[in-house]
Amino acid sequence: FTLPVSVHQHIWSKLIVSVVWFAATILAIIAASLVVAYDVSFLREFFDVLRWFFEGLQKLKISETLNLTAYLAEFAVLLFLSLAAFALQFYAALAAGHSRANHKMVWSVAWFFGFQFALRFLGSLLFISLDRLRIPSFLNMNWDVAPVAAIHMGLLFMIVCVVIYGAIFYAITTFFLKKHLNLE
Repeated sequence: FTLPVSVHQHIWSKLIVSVVWFAATILAIIAASLVVAYDVSFLREFFDVLRWFFEGLQKLKISETLNLTAYLAEFAVLLFLSLAAFALQFYAALAAGHSRANHKMVWSVAWFFGFQFALRFLGSLLFISLDRLRIPSFLNMNWDVAPVAAIHMGLLFMIVCVVIYGAIFYAITTFFLKKHLNLE
């Protein structure tokens, strides 16, 4: 906090760097797995599958191609937001733990496990309450949705859930960084 930037700029700069490092780590793991599993016949089979895949893409109708592109874009957004939300959970735990006078890292780990416990507990309560919720008009609705639309709706629902998840930890992080930061 020696630079003249706001708390929000500080969090976003760390968040972008973290997501880039997460993505680089994922690519490095994939590359390392390919090196470890290196086999010439495996590479031939892999390129045969790629050729088959691209030949199949050329045979798709325009609507199928657009839907596939939309799926990939939605999945990329979901992946980016999930990595950002995961980093925000760490930042929230570190900000909360460093608000204490002593044993900052121990408190940060305790906050992280506390957040995990709270999320699992609240998620379980939500699923139990949804299971017990019996609204006749809700159950009698016609839920006949095309499979393509159902996949889009599912991906968009997951994106909204991840945004809410990340927003909660963003708010916790900004609160502790603005009000309770102890740099001693």
